[in-house]
Amino acid sequence: MDLNSSLISIFESKHYSSPMKKLLCFIFIYLPFIGLSQTDEQTDSLELEAIFSEANLRSSSGQKDSADYFFDKAEDFINEKSLNDDYLGLVIYERAKHLERLSLYEEAISELESSIIVFESTQNLVLLAKSVKRKGSILKKQSKYREAISAYNEAAVLYLKENDSLGIAGIELNIGNVLKNIGQSELAKKKYFSAAGIYRKMNFNAGVASCYNNLGNVHKNDENYDSAFYYMYRTLSIRLELSQKKGLAFIYNNLSNLHKASGGIDSAIYYMDKSLELKEELGDNTELCNAYWTMAELQKTIKNYAKEFDYLKKAEERMFEQTPLEITSLINKSLGESYMRKGNYELSTLYFTKHIENLDSLSAIKNEAGLMLDILAYESLSDSLGKEQIRMATELEELNLQNKKLQVDSEKRKFTFLLAILGVILLMSTLLFISFRKRLKASRDHQIVLAEQNEELKRTLISKEEKEVLLKEVHHRVKNNLQIINSLIRLQSTFINQSNYEEKLKDTENRIRSMALIHEKLYRSSNLAKLKIKNYIQDLCFTILETYDNDVKIDFKFEIDEEEFGIDSLIPLGLIINELLSNSIKYAFEGKDEGKIEIKIKFTNSNTIFTLFDNGMGADLTWDELKEDSLGLELVESLTDQLDGKMDLKTNEGFHYTFTFPLLS
Repeated sequence: MDLNSSLISIFESKHYSSPMKKLLCFIFIYLPFIGLSQTDEQTDSLELEAIFSEANLRSSSGQKDSADYFFDKAEDFINEKSLNDDYLGLVIYERAKHLERLSLYEEAISELESSIIVFESTQNLVLLAKSVKRKGSILKKQSKYREAISAYNEAAVLYLKENDSLGIAGIELNIGNVLKNIGQSELAKKKYFSAAGIYRKMNFNAGVASCYNNLGNVHKNDENYDSAFYYMYRTLSIRLELSQKKGLAFIYNNLSNLHKASGGIDSAIYYMDKSLELKEELGDNTELCNAYWTMAELQKTIKNYAKEFDYLKKAEERMFEQTPLEITSLINKSLGESYMRKGNYELSTLYFTKHIENLDSLSAIKNEAGLMLDILAYESLSDSLGKEQIRMATELEELNLQNKKLQVDSEKRKFTFLLAILGVILLMSTLLFISFRKRLKASRDHQIVLAEQNEELKRTLISKEEKEVLLKEVHHRVKNNLQIINSLIRLQSTFINQSNYEEKLKDTENRIRSMALIHEKLYRSSNLAKLKIKNYIQDLCFTILETYDNDVKIDFKFEIDEEEFGIDSLIPLGLIINELLSNSIKYAFEGKDEGKIEIKIKFTNSNTIFTLFDNGMGADLTWDELKEDSLGLELVESLTDQLDGKMDLKTNEGFHYTFTFPLLS
């Protein structure tokens, strides 16, 4: 491996820390010059590495001026010691990464253009390609897609000249991202599969994870959620194994978006919290803008408008001149809607005006037709360069054969005819071998794609026996639930008279709705046997609240462990909650403007503890007095016995029910 290959492999490796990468790169650069001055060069390398460490430490913590000081110091040190110009190029490249980290994209591009000039002068094609590729990535962040494609084309030429497979895979991946951003999902998938195949051959798992992550996003955009979850969780598995903070921040963000798209709001909030925690550590303004806006949208979905507004203001604080227009437009639109809800129409109009201006600018820079022409130019470039390499290899082989022929002719002319025949045979064999290798490579790539597709199909297929079992289970559940509904209606009929029939029918409707909600969530869930209890109870509470005409503002508080229950536990527990919650909403807060209801479910080693508490006016009555002429409370007692549970009731300060069941599952 030559010096350039060694440097780039160290930079791309995930097995070294950032300071160690720099130290190893300095050592590799110095290797060709080790001689009588070995000790002095090692001392200079270590001193320069110390300066680099200080610069990156301050850059990571957002101290721009302090980081700039140490980068200037590193550059002065190189000039003072008259070190190799590649060192100077590396300093400029690292300074560009520092500016990109602070979202100062225009300044970062300016530094990268300087590093490109240095590496062109030293003919260091590996580091030159790396600089050009990073320039393309920054342009993509700015939504300048055509300029980004142009940079990727230039980097592709350099990688092909160096036969750098990892570099080519990186270009394929980035081209796929551009295709995804402009809505070309099928073309994007092909690029991601191509890049993933190269990364797998090179055992570069971080690259494979990036491909799977983007495949998950493409499937999410196409609303193919099963495949999206499959690729997202494969990405998460690799990211956790590699312990990459930045990679984990992105996959948690993407899982949040996927759960939101598929209806799992609680899971979406959970993963976005994890993503925000990591992104705040990393300090990337663009990513934080996007994350805060996403969290605001999630809060809006659950109608928590106060938190939505707080996150939108945090996103606005992180906006700056170089923030991508897509993100700026979304934040301005959401702030306009938020201020409209608050009744502040002046600020609402201001933000909607900004949003419209963003859309006009965005429309001007996103020329999809032009982008496709650039991408086709990249494909044509890749093909032509590959053919040119084959042609040059063939011509070189032919030249070697001619030299051998001249040498043999000078010794014995009688072998001229024989050597000519051998030369033709050897040339044909070379061409056949090259053709065979190309066909073999294409066949292997095709097999990889087929294997991926077969694996995806296997996950979505259900056997005949499984279908029959599921169908029987569905019929059994329907039969049992119809029997329960029949019993509830029969019992309720004994309590109905001419004056209360409407209220009693609404009670019966709520009981049936609590059972129907379970089946609706099981139908939407990937697990048809069990359901997450927290999500079910929250939805049930808000559904019951909406059925009553109540002017009291009721605030719910949930403390529920994340567990899954089967339908045999969910049906009776849901009916118990329905009865107790209905009583609280109807009677507990009479004469009050607001109230609070708390629901807790905790698990011990042997028990499930369920608590429901309201801060209403309470009652000085015993349980037997309360359940007199009340079908609902009789049902609570019966369902508690069905679950082998015990109930404790306190009514001095609101109603406080505590149920103790054996572990429910």
